[in-house]
Amino acid sequence: MHGDHGAGVTLFGGAQRAKQPAWNRADRLAKPWRTLEEGGALDTQGPIKALTRLYGLSQHSIHDFLDYALEEALLLTSSAVGYIYFYNENSRLFTLYSWSNNVMESCTLVEKRATYELEHTGIWGEAVRGRGPILVNDYSAHNPLKKGYPEGHVPLQNFLSVPIFQDKLIVAVVGVGNKEGRYAPEDIQSLDLFAQGIWAIVARKQAEDELKADKELRRFQYTMDEVPTPVSLMNADGQYLWYNEACLEFFGVKSEGFQKKTPHDLFEPAYALQIDAYRQALLEGRPTTPLLAEVVARGGERRSVIVSKSLFRGGDGTILGLVGTLTDITESKRLEKALAQALEFNKSILEHAPVGIAVYNAKTGACVLANRFLADLLGGTVAALREHNFRMLASWRDSGRLALAEQALASGAVVKADKYFVSSFGEEVYLECTFVAVVIDGEPYLLRVDKDISLQKQMEAERNDRLEFIQTLADAIPSPVYFMNIDGRILWCNTAIKKYFGGENIIGKVIHDLFESEDLLFHMVKEREMYEQNAPVSYEYEMGTTTGEARALIFHKAPLRNSAGNMIGLIGVFTDVTERKCVEESLRQSEDVLRKILTGIRAGIFIVDPQTYLIVEVNSIAEEIFGIQKSELVGKACKSIKWVRAASGEIVDQCPLLQGNMVNEEFNIERPDGSTVPVIKTVISANRAGQLLFYEIIFDMTARKALERQLVLAQRLESIGGLAAGIAHEINTPIQYVGDNLSFLEGAFADLTAAVRGFREPDAALDAGRPQLGSGNGQVTPGASVDAGLDLDFILDEVPKALSQSREGVARVAAIVRAMKRFSHPGGEEKTLLNVQTAIENTVLVSRNEWKYHAELRLDLDPDLPTLPCFPGDFNQVLLNLLVNAGHAISEKHKADDPKGLITITTRQEGDTFLLSVTDTGCGIPEKNLHRVFDPFFTTKEVGKGTGQGLALVHDAMRKHAGSVEVASKPGEGTTFTLHFPLTQLQKATA
Repeated sequence: MHGDHGAGVTLFGGAQRAKQPAWNRADRLAKPWRTLEEGGALDTQGPIKALTRLYGLSQHSIHDFLDYALEEALLLTSSAVGYIYFYNENSRLFTLYSWSNNVMESCTLVEKRATYELEHTGIWGEAVRGRGPILVNDYSAHNPLKKGYPEGHVPLQNFLSVPIFQDKLIVAVVGVGNKEGRYAPEDIQSLDLFAQGIWAIVARKQAEDELKADKELRRFQYTMDEVPTPVSLMNADGQYLWYNEACLEFFGVKSEGFQKKTPHDLFEPAYALQIDAYRQALLEGRPTTPLLAEVVARGGERRSVIVSKSLFRGGDGTILGLVGTLTDITESKRLEKALAQALEFNKSILEHAPVGIAVYNAKTGACVLANRFLADLLGGTVAALREHNFRMLASWRDSGRLALAEQALASGAVVKADKYFVSSFGEEVYLECTFVAVVIDGEPYLLRVDKDISLQKQMEAERNDRLEFIQTLADAIPSPVYFMNIDGRILWCNTAIKKYFGGENIIGKVIHDLFESEDLLFHMVKEREMYEQNAPVSYEYEMGTTTGEARALIFHKAPLRNSAGNMIGLIGVFTDVTERKCVEESLRQSEDVLRKILTGIRAGIFIVDPQTYLIVEVNSIAEEIFGIQKSELVGKACKSIKWVRAASGEIVDQCPLLQGNMVNEEFNIERPDGSTVPVIKTVISANRAGQLLFYEIIFDMTARKALERQLVLAQRLESIGGLAAGIAHEINTPIQYVGDNLSFLEGAFADLTAAVRGFREPDAALDAGRPQLGSGNGQVTPGASVDAGLDLDFILDEVPKALSQSREGVARVAAIVRAMKRFSHPGGEEKTLLNVQTAIENTVLVSRNEWKYHAELRLDLDPDLPTLPCFPGDFNQVLLNLLVNAGHAISEKHKADDPKGLITITTRQEGDTFLLSVTDTGCGIPEKNLHRVFDPFFTTKEVGKGTGQGLALVHDAMRKHAGSVEVASKPGEGTTFTLHFPLTQLQKATA
């Protein structure tokens, strides 16, 4: 239940008390004292009945009793929320003792307090200020006494508050609120009567409680009277109940002057409020710390004191009050001030000291002196350090520094330790702390000296890390490493050395313990040489292991000096090269075998340095191929040899290996005698002795080229031989009708001759024995007419036709012969410009007999490319092979009664490439065979019909032209071969 407030004070509700009832609202409603006879309703009429019911609960504690009383007050006034506050006329403080359960459920204020000052209350405090009841039936209406309504407050509709008097003093206030209707005057009378009855029971309980505690209090008083320290006892409301003689003497008053006084009567307001908060925290069980305050003591002197309070409980655990003690530290303060003044002249020294210095009062723990260096170390300021109490610093307690300080104070000895901790200012520090107990003017002090060792610790950590790294690195090295001092004693080694000394720890042993006398002498001589020359030594040595196995070792030893330059020993490393020697021997044998193999296969080897492109090694076969001595080749640039690409005729200006690894590329080289040698070259890169080198492998292709020329010629002759029957057939047809025409012309000429002779010799008698004209045998009948048996018109008509046909036949034969002659021209090793259209027509004519019975041929030639730089013989052979294959493919698919297939020859130019394609509508090539069609001797034709060389020669010829060939085919639909001739390269080579 919340309401009108001021300065953060709430009306209905508050902070939780130190002790609450052990049951909740539901528990209370279930109590039999709240229920009338069975089946009836709750009896809420009249304060007398309510008090009667409460009287039976008076055996409970005051707090629990008041919780019951508040519930009765809510029922009595039909209210929803309520509270009961105790009030102290002297301190003008309200103390919350009870509130209704549903208050805290609807209250969302962050600050919920249990004590409130009268001057900070709003309208609800008017019950005390006006010393009479306060009734507000419309809380939302304007009222000048209200001081605000903060966010989160429980909503109020109305409220009623009445004061409770005892001996004309207000001792408590009871308030209710949020009645469904309006509060009436009879509500005031009922609540006032009920409240006075409640207080009568409370007062009686307080008296009973005081009587119960009297015995324990007397025992406490008897004990504390003898204590020289001022001690007092106050009740939970903050009123002093008792004080010892030392306390009276300290304040200079008699016991009557202490009656019912509060801290507000003895201390200044600021200190009094701190003491009240201290008391409340103790009652609520919250952590507390002693307070530093000032008070006016006997004679009006202001004294500095430390106020300490603790709960005083009875034998049953009941809180009887709060024990307070005063520790007079005025003299300590004075001494601290004197010390500060005495040390003032050293301030400059302290401020410039390279260490942190602070002085603490050993009794109070307060810092009386600190220098700036310490403040900088800790990340704070000198002023902030001066406010510290070392006994209250969590950083000291958590890091163990507090224990060290107390040890120094208790023993009087110097205590020193390294500590890493987080300072009270949040700075992470690593300090070497020194604590010393000192006495100044009879007062004990704690001297603190802190030295920043962060860098030192960091360097130590880095050194340890480096040592760990070195050890780990050394242990990871497979070769044994050790350090031996100048006396021959091994002081450090890695784990790899265990393999050679049986796994035993050799650290601390001398060299005499590890080697036999003969071996020892050998090593000592080498080490003496090393020391005398002050230079590393390396030597090979064979040593037997603990298993009896002989191992070849290479020792490397170097002298070691300390930072002063003095010789302190040596670092030794030995490498096991047993396997390496075996590998070297195996490699030597392998190289010898490889050298013999290369010599046997006549492979020339050039070794080139990729950094300088100089020839570093050649073999004897390379000398023979180039006709140059090894001494003249080694050290020369690889480009000093004239390399000409066989495919393009291009002269290579740079080393061919500059373009990366190459495999089986053909070149021509010129020897010093002017002769040209064809070679095939492969370049690979490989490491030798850790150096990357290029290896050029060269084979002399002279014999192979001769065989290739013979093979090409044989293939061409084979092609011509295969075409011979067809060509003979092509020639036979015109020759046959030329022969027939000649026979006709011969007969016609005989008839004409006889007729002419008869015409020229008219005497028939003379020619009686001659044949008649027109007999067909060249005889003319004597005396007959010239036209008698001669069909002169027929002769005159047919003779010109026979002559024309004969001339055509002869021309056709001549064309075939010319085509054969051009096709079979062997060509040369140099490229020439070829008329593509003429070459295609010649090849078509020569091969016509291979396809004319099964296919038609269509030419789709590009007229803008009349010539092509190429090898003519190879070009004709390639086209012939493709046409023959196309004819055969169509013949396999088309039967005698099927329509003919189609062969299409197409030429195009695309950019720098000339394309020639031959497409047929034949049977096609299965996909599984596409990748093998260019393999030598691979064929799918019947035995005797194919050699498997035709397409292989096509592939080789295109490689010779630096071009390529592609094949695309679908079984049952046909095949297309496309030839790619690179024009730029070919034209450049031709030029």
